[in-house]
Amino acid sequence: MMTSDENESSLLPQTAERQGMTPDTLDQLRANDDFQESNRMYHINGYIYNNNADLRIYYGKPVRWYVLAFGIDDEDVHTAHWHGATLLHQGHRVDVIELTPTSLEVLDMIPDNEGQWLFHCHVASHFDAGMTAFYQVEKLEYTGEEGWE
Repeated sequence: MMTSDENESSLLPQTAERQGMTPDTLDQLRANDDFQESNRMYHINGYIYNNNADLRIYYGKPVRWYVLAFGIDDEDVHTAHWHGATLLHQGHRVDVIELTPTSLEVLDMIPDNEGQWLFHCHVASHFDAGMTAFYQVEKLEYTGEEGWE
């Protein structure tokens, strides 16, 4: 989970120029709080609004999650929440954990609920800004044709 600020991008002036914006107009926009917030990206593995790469796990097969949080400032706290499953974290069964900036948590899951499930940040503004991803739990069907007898 990460928050990045595209206002700090060295490419912002080039992008603005390509859109026909003068440097003065860009400076005015940069002074606007709404513009500043619109350029903050709340993402999971670089993706927003469930556009993540295929995240497929298998029913009954142990999965270890390494969840990292990076942010812009000390107030960038995230709460990672898994729908459809519980995980083991420091000896406790959980489905949500708090992540402070620049932190790492390790959780273990044994998926026992087939389907497509949501993984997201529970901070309302982060959720609304797209800090969401889907993960898929599938049952493996062995037919014997795999050659593993």
